[in-house]
Amino acid sequence: WFGELDLNWVQLDNMGKAAITAAIKVEYETAFTPPQNNVFHGISVTNGFEYGLHLQSLTTPVLVKDSVFTNTASGGIFGDRFARAIRAVGNAVSNIYRSPYAAQAVNEQTGGSRVPNFAGIRIDERPIV
Repeated sequence: WFGELDLNWVQLDNMGKAAITAAIKVEYETAFTPPQNNVFHGISVTNGFEYGLHLQSLTTPVLVKDSVFTNTASGGIFGDRFARAIRAVGNAVSNIYRSPYAAQAVNEQTGGSRVPNFAGIRIDERPIV
């Protein structure tokens, strides 16, 4: 499916599981001319096992406005480092925790472990462990 997304006043509960990166994922492999528009207005994501919203949107404009992300693992909103046109306005993110499905690397010599960081709103490169 190609086109624009305008998602208004939608609630998503208990979404995501192992190997699914978010309750909602926007992924473009190429930039469009003219760019598409994606709007998430007043959405609610609760009890997710991974990010509430995962944006791999390149130069495509994305607006996330007046939305709530609570009890989600890893973070509320995640935009990868190539997502260049994300605007997040008036959102709330609370009670973020480390996903029970998150990758964990263990040092064979010391027994120490390394886990990915998580944040409420994160715009960068997804950690690879």
